[in-house]
Amino acid sequence: MKSALFLCCILFAGIAAKAQVCDTVYRAVQYPASYANDSMQQSVFRSITEMINQCRAEGEEPDAKLYLELTIDSTGKVADVHFRKPALSQRCEAMLRNKLMGIKGWKPARHNDQEVCSIFIIPVNCMKWQ
Repeated sequence: MKSALFLCCILFAGIAAKAQVCDTVYRAVQYPASYANDSMQQSVFRSITEMINQCRAEGEEPDAKLYLELTIDSTGKVADVHFRKPALSQRCEAMLRNKLMGIKGWKPARHNDQEVCSIFIIPVNCMKWQ
């Protein structure tokens, strides 16, 4: 009984801690979230391309265009990833989500002179040229 109560407390504490990271998520801000530098931008796109190519190699063909919606928290960490135009299998989405969640070094958005949680959309062209 005590261990079940302890596990529930840990679970709720974890949920509360995650909720505190982004109580409010802005879609429109004065200064949007950005990559820390150009090499980071290249790294993000290279990671996305590698994951999509891996899915292709395993027989999955994504739609011509994907829209990835990242929630960047006020510390510059990726808090969540959504697929606005789902076009990948669940397995490929999970691989891509895990990769994107691990990318560090974002500059958080600023609004009213405060760093805030915001949405960052990455359009990805998946056309395969032959």
